[in-house]
Amino acid sequence: MLKDIFNRVTFIHGWLFGNYIWTNVIDYFDSINNKNFVTFNGYSDNSNEFDREDKVKLILNSTNKDDLIIAYSFGASSILTNKYLNNCKGSIILINPFFSEKKDSIKELHNSINTDFHEGIKKFMFNCVKGSSNTKKNYSELHKLFYHNYTPSVDLLSSELDEMMQVELSNHSIDKKLDIHILQSKNDEVNSMQYISHLEKQKISVVKVDSCPHYPFFEFNKIYDIINNIYGNS
Repeated sequence: MLKDIFNRVTFIHGWLFGNYIWTNVIDYFDSINNKNFVTFNGYSDNSNEFDREDKVKLILNSTNKDDLIIAYSFGASSILTNKYLNNCKGSIILINPFFSEKKDSIKELHNSINTDFHEGIKKFMFNCVKGSSNTKKNYSELHKLFYHNYTPSVDLLSSELDEMMQVELSNHSIDKKLDIHILQSKNDEVNSMQYISHLEKQKISVVKVDSCPHYPFFEFNKIYDIINNIYGNS
């Protein structure tokens, strides 16, 4: 069981959606007593002293071998591109890391939220759940979640998209000794698959998740089954 392998699990949210994405997920990990939920600056009423990159650095440098990190979307790509990644002693699960090598999708999203924020966000949210088993229902639920929780500012969201557009991936490599697994939804309508192909060529563990969209938390049992197969049966 996972509790026999891990003492602590750290959850890292992505772009736009805050820690509420884990609300229906934590029950899957109830056997692990220590849970850490990372909230980045701008995603709650309370700010902290670390920006995103420094917070990720702190997490990676403080992990023990019985720690598990689960990061989603931009949180996952923040882990992958942090220069302290190879210092991590724990295990890492990255769900749908948000990248676009050609940068077109990120540039379009940047333009749309600055032109008409709510319409731009609605389109992004729909793409996040598109391809799920019940797209309309999941879109409605995600829409409610977003507007019932803390909403990041347009300036913050734009700056994070700017940061993504500056990432250089062509020379990026990952230490093969790391215990790191990429879980990529097959029905992802947000991510570019080019970087996933780049990771596969590096022999990094990439597991494709059937019939799952970019936002997989309404069907998290598929994600959990994979995590449990990786670790729980070892």
